[in-house]
Amino acid sequence: MRFLRLRFPEVSRVLLVESGSRHLSEGVIPHLRRLFGAQTPIDLVTCYAGLPSGLPEDAAGVFQVHNYRGWRGRRRLYRELLARGPSVLVMICSGEPIMTKWKWSLALRLPVKLLVVNENGDFFWVDRSNWHAIRHFVLFRAG
Repeated sequence: MRFLRLRFPEVSRVLLVESGSRHLSEGVIPHLRRLFGAQTPIDLVTCYAGLPSGLPEDAAGVFQVHNYRGWRGRRRLYRELLARGPSVLVMICSGEPIMTKWKWSLALRLPVKLLVVNENGDFFWVDRSNWHAIRHFVLFRAG
């Protein structure tokens, strides 16, 4: 699992998985721009129509999950995302059952550094150095 490594990659492209309500993504995008730079491209995997505010149409690849049904569709999505070369995957974990299987399968299949963002805008990098935060997060979500 590459995302558990401590090494931080050069951030060339960000993949945002919109696995929460649209307003959460809209709140996260300005923080991503500040963290990674305004010129860093942000691609979006979503189940919603259109783009969240703050993500210009010309600066993003948009991947609608309903266009990638079945195992062949998922494999095609993985190939297309790999070809774009994201180095960071930003996963919204809001406690809402939105795109749960998609976000975890992308995190496990893509060679990316994983950034988890909760519904309050708090975030942490998923690597060995943050195992306390990861443990707390998992226990809290599990009830």
